Amino acid sequence: MKKKNKIPNPDFDHNPKGDASAELPIDLKYLEEQGVKAVRYGNRVLLTGTGYSTQIIDEFLRKMNNKESIVIAITGGPGTGKTYFGIELALILDPDFNITDTPSPKPTEDNGQVTFDRNHIMYLTGPDSPLKRGQAIVPDETHFGVGSRSWGNKDQQALTNYIAAIRSKGLVLILIVLHTAMLDKMIRDYVINYEIHMTNRGEGTVYRRWFPQFGKEIFKKKLGKLCLPMPDSDLCNYGSCLGCKNLDPKDETKRCITLRAIYERRKNEFLDLKGKQAEEENKQREYHTKEQVLEKILHIKGNVPRFPNGKIKKEACATWLKDNGCSFKSRDQQAMVDFIILTLG
Repeated sequence: MKKKNKIPNPDFDHNPKGDASAELPIDLKYLEEQGVKAVRYGNRVLLTGTGYSTQIIDEFLRKMNNKESIVIAITGGPGTGKTYFGIELALILDPDFNITDTPSPKPTEDNGQVTFDRNHIMYLTGPDSPLKRGQAIVPDETHFGVGSRSWGNKDQQALTNYIAAIRSKGLVLILIVLHTAMLDKMIRDYVINYEIHMTNRGEGTVYRRWFPQFGKEIFKKKLGKLCLPMPDSDLCNYGSCLGCKNLDPKDETKRCITLRAIYERRKNEFLDLKGKQAEEENKQREYHTKEQVLEKILHIKGNVPRFPNGKIKKEACATWLKDNGCSFKSRDQQAMVDFIILTLG
């Protein structure tokens, strides 16, 4: 049997012969005595040698070179560094990876590759996407966009279909989520082919995932542990951007421009927006008293829905009240309608 040629190590000037060797970082020089070497992958440096291997990254890159899909779910509890880990992994796989700083543009004009909004994800994975094959997208807080609890939403279905068709586009998706159970079933069962579960900050266990043709549950194979530094750790080695005076100073010219800082500003902006939306929703849920609704009826009586003969449309009254900002309990609805007919009929 003819022996198959070994698939060459992928792009980014790296190959197994070590032509892309780099200097070990100063704080890791002590590892030279143990035979550990540094290897450059794009703009990043990884370690190989005793106790270290690049085989997981190599597998990802081989898939990219073979035009195969890569959809990675990074899971773990709050504060385990999922997003930082995902951003650093994206920088290895896509050296052109970037995040748009605040104030953020419209979702359909945002070329940044970390997303918080489902419209932004649809734009980056849709027909007008500015991204090329092999580039990475990191949807943060993915359960807000492709969560398992909002399948009935039409936008949700359209987004899920976009992501399910990601194979043909050749984009790398790195989904950040607390647990895969929080994702839509089609995404978690048939689209995700790798899962990285964070065990510590900067360290995750990698699993290959697939759904067998005649199986009833997902199969997983443990590939090993992947350890990555924080994004832009060569520029700033602070453990957290939160509390840093340069994160969001009044003078924007003094802003920290590391990817970590840009991400934190975008996330704060997103959380502020979600907070305002929650306040608006709570206001809409507040019920008016009967007296308030009746007072409002007297102010808007001129446009009450009527038939051509002038008779009030009884079945349209409740909708008319809600369209005019009235909020009431269902048990009070009939009383409201009766009052309209009695007063304005």
